Amino acid sequence: MRVLLSLLVLFAAGCGGVDVSPNPEPVSVTVNVSMGGSPVDGLKFNFQPIEGGLPAVVEIKKGTLSSQVTPGTYTWFISGSESDLASKKIPASYLEGSMDRKVTVKGGDTIEAKLD
Repeated sequence: MRVLLSLLVLFAAGCGGVDVSPNPEPVSVTVNVSMGGSPVDGLKFNFQPIEGGLPAVVEIKKGTLSSQVTPGTYTWFISGSESDLASKKIPASYLEGSMDRKVTVKGGDTIEAKLD
C-alpha cells in the first residue's frame, strides 16, 4: 500500500507546472498579398505559429484577406492547388514557412506580404 501511495504522490508532483490557461481571444488582422505589384487572388494565406498563436488558413480574395487570428508571432506561406500555384507562378520559397518572414499579430494589424 505504501508503494502505491508513494507512486501516486510522485505522479501528482510531476504534473505540476503545466500551463492550462486559455488562449487569448482572436484579434482582427488584414493582409495585403501581392506579387510583382499585382494582387494575388484565389490562393490561401497560412499563419504558422512560432511563438503563441494558433495555425490559421485564410482565403486571399483580390489581394486582400481579413480574419480573426490569435495573437502571437507567426511565419507565413501560400497554399492552393498545384495547378493554381503553378499558373500563378508562385515562387517555391513562399510555399512553406520561413524564419525570414516573421509577423507579430497584436490586433488591428495590416500586414504587407509581397511575393517578390
